[in-house]
Amino acid sequence: MVKSGVLGQLPAVVTIEKIVEEYHKLLDNQAEDKQHNAQLDGAMTSTVMTPMEVEKRKLAANAFKDYINTCLRSHLLYSEEYDQYDKHEQKIVGPSNALEVEYEEFSKQELAENAEKDKLARKVREQATGIKEDKTPKKQKQLKRFIAKKKYEPAKYYGFSHLLRLVCNFHTLLLTAKYEQGPQQIILSGIRPFVDYLTENWPKFHKKSTTG
Repeated sequence: MVKSGVLGQLPAVVTIEKIVEEYHKLLDNQAEDKQHNAQLDGAMTSTVMTPMEVEKRKLAANAFKDYINTCLRSHLLYSEEYDQYDKHEQKIVGPSNALEVEYEEFSKQELAENAEKDKLARKVREQATGIKEDKTPKKQKQLKRFIAKKKYEPAKYYGFSHLLRLVCNFHTLLLTAKYEQGPQQIILSGIRPFVDYLTENWPKFHKKSTTG
């Protein structure tokens, strides 16, 4: 359909960001329900979804959204869709967006807090993957923000059909992306549940809205 000039409507009826948000809510509800049922039975069982498992599945879903936001145009769009993407981006962020930036330095307290967060995150990754990571402190940049005030995030506007393109290629794209080994393994372990969720709910997400 794209090759014949029929393009998806922007924004989509159900956006990628909305799909991920609903998945997050489902995970939270499932975890709460399972814990409640297990407590009624008098003991926690292996069917209870642990907080770490919930987080792994959320990270995997977020990875899909993040990839859409950073690489949709370069990796997933057909050439016939470039003009629509560029016009919509300009409509959202404006033509002078690249010149509008913010700059602020981290305070000493923020640097210390970030170091502690990195330490805890490393511990979670090591527990999840069994892989010990280099504990050498990384030099933190003083730059806190140097980003466009308005940033175009395609996941807020594109829908299921474009997410499906990514699903078909995500495993290969992830393996070739510049992820550290620990985070990569965590994301890989959470992909299947998210894909299963999309498979079960695709009629709800695949709302046909086209232009052309």
